[in-house]
Amino acid sequence: MARSLSVLDGGTSHWRLYEFAASGNLTDQLEISPQPAIELTELGRGQLKVCAGMLTSATGLFETSYRATPAPIMCPRDLWMARDGWHFLPGVVDHENYAMMRGEDLLLMDAVEVYGDGWYVLPGTHSKWVNIKAGQIMAIRSFITGELRAQLLAGPSLSGLSSGHAEATFTPIGNLSLPISEFVFQLRYCWQHHGVSVAQIEVSLTQRLIADEFQRMNENIERLIVVSDRAWAQQYITLAKHYGVSATFHRLDPAANFKHMVNN
Repeated sequence: MARSLSVLDGGTSHWRLYEFAASGNLTDQLEISPQPAIELTELGRGQLKVCAGMLTSATGLFETSYRATPAPIMCPRDLWMARDGWHFLPGVVDHENYAMMRGEDLLLMDAVEVYGDGWYVLPGTHSKWVNIKAGQIMAIRSFITGELRAQLLAGPSLSGLSSGHAEATFTPIGNLSLPISEFVFQLRYCWQHHGVSVAQIEVSLTQRLIADEFQRMNENIERLIVVSDRAWAQQYITLAKHYGVSATFHRLDPAANFKHMVNN
């Protein structure tokens, strides 16, 4: 039986509340400032209320456990944990590959409905590669690509570069095998001596970090679905071509994924 649905999703920096009618139509979307002491009973209008993402972690509102792979994309209802009128979803853990995720399983439902079995990547602070087979999460790989990217761009080697340089012809692909510590300093050298722009440095650094992911993923991946709303995630398409992988970009729309729970 279809019911109206409220979904609270977020992490340490922002929360977002989605309201769905029983038809599955999104009726409201609100930004909420993180409030660890918030009264959950005052939030949400749905007949079913679900809390997901890092809000279900030790740093969130209520910590849940993990379900181990292989695991269905849609978490079974008997694993949801109830508190203050809300249901908190568990994360997913891959013990074989020392990887885990919270909430990314929900963000895959729309793309999996379109593309079916295969490998998916959700770029982010912690990028997740997820293998799907017959509606089951079979494997997970985790990389702190976004976190490293932000820290390196803000670090002393790259943050002080001015943006006054003109664009220069610079192809980073040939340098992807360099250790990241050497690669970063070479980027600074190319800015200083070859007029490479800050924008190009950002692209090159992003590609070098993503290259680590492709080099680690040696399962002979033939097709990759990149699920994201981040501009820099387009670099996965570029790197996929370099490594001989057919890649498709699927724009991430959290609301399109969450509505699948209306009938769950």
